[in-house]
Amino acid sequence: MRPPPIRTALSRSRHVEKRVIKSAGGVVSAQNAVAAEIGAEILRAGGDAVDAAVAVSFAMGVLEPWMSGPVGGGAALHWRADTGEATAINFGMRSPAGLDPALYPLSGEGVAGDLFPWKRVVGDRNLYGATAVAVPGTVAGLAETHARWGRMPWSELVAPAVAEARAGMTVDWYAQLVIASVARELARDPGSAALFLDEGVWPKGSGWTAVPGVRLDQSRMADSLDQIARHGAGALHGGDLGA
Repeated sequence: MRPPPIRTALSRSRHVEKRVIKSAGGVVSAQNAVAAEIGAEILRAGGDAVDAAVAVSFAMGVLEPWMSGPVGGGAALHWRADTGEATAINFGMRSPAGLDPALYPLSGEGVAGDLFPWKRVVGDRNLYGATAVAVPGTVAGLAETHARWGRMPWSELVAPAVAEARAGMTVDWYAQLVIASVARELARDPGSAALFLDEGVWPKGSGWTAVPGVRLDQSRMADSLDQIARHGAGALHGGDLGA
């Protein structure tokens, strides 16, 4: 027997397409169009593809902070056409050296409702709050990649992200959807609630019919990024910002 059809409100006759872009000077692809344009501007200024990737990474941390940011982790896969050399740099997050697993007892309540299906920990200590924070690798990884292949000054690559943070991320329909989907969790932390929620409860948004006009106050993030721009990765890894 055939399974019953899945009911959905989405139209089956709708098609979403993206134009194929061809360029002799390179193409930048990113989840956020503003971040992609920042990377393209770096290429136009004579930067290497690595320079563009560094600028886009920092910009994404401002423009879509829910899955990106300087205190996260990642990896870089680099191919050099002139030498035929491929290099992989892993800068994923690490557990703190002094972490005690006994502080994260399993609750026996199945898996957590997070991106990864980990077994649930008492109080979700591994997901929320200071006890969920891992040692970040993004800034150090980007700095290593830039040191090997970058052309433009580091400060110029972080500068667009600083400018975007000074202006504040626009809360468009997509940002509003993401914030609303985790509003309950954001409300548990005073800092997150102040940034993403109104009155600590209601998801920030511009209304479903309005032109987006609401912006997040990312001034503190701008200050942090400015330190990284001026002092390099050491500002986070061993500097005052890290402290």
